[in-house]
Amino acid sequence: SQCYNGAAEPGAASEGVKATWGQVLTFQDAIIPANYFSTSCGWTAAAADVWSGTDSLTYLSAKEQYTEGSYGDLSREEEFHAFITDTDVEAYDQESRWFRWSAVITPEQIQSGLEAYLSTAASVKVLQDEYFTEEACQSIGTVEDLYVYTRAGSGLATSLLITGSEAAVKIEGPQVIRQVLAAARITLSDGEFIGTRSLLPSAFICFEKTKDTSGELVSVKICGGGYGHGTGLSQTGVRGMVEQGYSYEEILAHYYEGTTLTDER
Repeated sequence: SQCYNGAAEPGAASEGVKATWGQVLTFQDAIIPANYFSTSCGWTAAAADVWSGTDSLTYLSAKEQYTEGSYGDLSREEEFHAFITDTDVEAYDQESRWFRWSAVITPEQIQSGLEAYLSTAASVKVLQDEYFTEEACQSIGTVEDLYVYTRAGSGLATSLLITGSEAAVKIEGPQVIRQVLAAARITLSDGEFIGTRSLLPSAFICFEKTKDTSGELVSVKICGGGYGHGTGLSQTGVRGMVEQGYSYEEILAHYYEGTTLTDER
């Protein structure tokens, strides 16, 4: 339904629809909205880390997608950096060009993206001494630095602190982060340069900064993985699981933990 565009229906898709006709996924006796996205970085994101007011959707929890190894506490910056820059992670999505990607953005581009967002936001959290105050802010001046301020257990960046010559603001929410950093020039894992998109591919990101001899920020390399909001079922991950012999029942139970597959025919 998302990307139909009038394409001819593949036979396997039609057969899959017919074979599962009448089957529904339920959670606490209600049919679920089965959220999905393109490609994971080796983890999916909990709904509560992506969308406000979704704490009750516990079936949309963060799920490991890698099949070998241990990567520690991905809420820690050093451990997430090691994970997201590892191109040899064994995972269901590993064959996708979006599994690992990088991007480069300048302070001027960050400033432009930030000011475009600030022009539509009623208020943001502005750092005053050691505390944040909620207030209107149209510009922070020249961008001097940026940091991941909070990171979920899955590694998802959930807020950024961007400091400027006039102010420092906290940008909250993966979607806003992807919007503000959308001007980054993206290179996929196979080396193809694809330029910019309307949103950064995902918020599973960390930063490698280049500064000049005076310590001023020159550019930021964004090390990232996956494509999409990251919550629910990974379409590329499903393909990987199918190729490893998982049944559709096992796949649904993996991505939508605690749900029940019911035949309502």
